[in-house]
Amino acid sequence: MMKDKLFFTFRKDKVINIILIIQLTLSIFCIYNFLTTFFFKTEYTKLYNSSYDIENGIIIKFTPANISGQNVNPLPILKSLEKNNIKGGIMLEMPDEKYSIPLKTLNISPKLLMNREEYIFGDNTAILPIKMNYTSLNRHSDKINGQIEENMWKIEGNTIPVVVGVNFSNKFKIGDIIKFNGNDFHIIGVMSESILYQTHYDSILTAKDTSGKFIIPIEDKDYTSSYNNDPIIISNSDITSVETALKDFSNLFEIRNYGEDYEWFSKEIKYDLFKKNIRTLILMLATIGSLFITLLIKILSSKDRFGILYSLGFKQKEINNIFILEFSPILYIIIITSFILTNTVGKFSFRRFLVQNKVCYWGVSISIVILLIIICFKFIFNKINKLSPKEMMEDFNK
Repeated sequence: MMKDKLFFTFRKDKVINIILIIQLTLSIFCIYNFLTTFFFKTEYTKLYNSSYDIENGIIIKFTPANISGQNVNPLPILKSLEKNNIKGGIMLEMPDEKYSIPLKTLNISPKLLMNREEYIFGDNTAILPIKMNYTSLNRHSDKINGQIEENMWKIEGNTIPVVVGVNFSNKFKIGDIIKFNGNDFHIIGVMSESILYQTHYDSILTAKDTSGKFIIPIEDKDYTSSYNNDPIIISNSDITSVETALKDFSNLFEIRNYGEDYEWFSKEIKYDLFKKNIRTLILMLATIGSLFITLLIKILSSKDRFGILYSLGFKQKEINNIFILEFSPILYIIIITSFILTNTVGKFSFRRFLVQNKVCYWGVSISIVILLIIICFKFIFNKINKLSPKEMMEDFNK
């Protein structure tokens, strides 16, 4: 690729080329990290608001302090709510081998799974299903393509109704049937948007995305065998009504308004996000600064080659274009390596935070780095162009 180059020859410039690739990749990664952290709250708030009834939504949490490590049976609580015309929604994420379909059976790429949240059993990598009761599913009916009635949302024998996440909208359609493990998975809905689902008592930090998930109905046995004290979600109600309906169970849980719960969370992570922003900003500026110095050294060390081209009658613009053209392969390499880095290391750096617009942030990061490179080139080329032919040829003469 660089065998016949003038400015970026592989043999002579191998070390500095490798340094440039590393610095450019790290620059993109640092900018990407900064963007994901800086816009996290705005992005998460938007997703949170679209997933829950902030004004009139209630969340019932079974905290360790209340239940002393014991699993609660939610059925009596749900029935008590129903007697008072209040419907509670529950979502369970469970490692159920019976309903976990291997990716190779579905012929889909792991890239479609949100944050690579797959389930491994034996030699198979499978999608971990989410189980929802009808109340929880119906609350998001405006984000589901397909009309789903309550009598449709139940497992009957080997027939399992499924709603697939938005990541699979181009892969599956309503009416498709997936056969696996003696079961027929009937796709009756496709999500048009991402929503959050909550697990365990820490309802916000454990919130996950349905984008790369299959959603199936909860069975009665799940409430006792698989329920892991996941929160109960209520829409269009108030705390007083819920407390009255559940007065016989009040020692088991905390009841909060969704808006209050999110405000508490925002205050909790404010300092943490600030530290991450400052740390990432410092690292980003240091990486960009070192990149500028490396480019300066690279171009100034090539001033003799600028001089040779001038002596052969090349114009300033033509020489600059040759330099930029030879730099392009390095740019292609860093685009590929930065994509790999942001999709591997990046997901672990921000596993607590849901990053919805990863590709967008990655693209913006590349654009910023390219803009910085153009500015660096313009600044350094102006320095070179002010040199006399004798100064340009000084290193060559030596």
